[in-house]
Amino acid sequence: MMPEQVLQAAKDLNVKKLLPVHSSKFAIANHAWDEPLKRITALVKSAGVSVITPRIGETVWLKDPWQEFTEWWKNIR
Repeated sequence: MMPEQVLQAAKDLNVKKLLPVHSSKFAIANHAWDEPLKRITALVKSAGVSVITPRIGETVWLKDPWQEFTEWWKNIR
């Protein structure tokens, strides 16, 4: 799904947190490797959906409401 479809599915399912997958791992598409994360994080800001954006391999504590994730892809070039 495209980021807009992911957001709509998250809304339809009334998710507590959204964890985008299959993004920002490899540069094999016709867009920049970080574009999906840029798009989904921009979309969720105005939609009131919480998004989880861990670095690859970073531990995610699903029951920890205080765990925060940075927009780590902005510092990689």
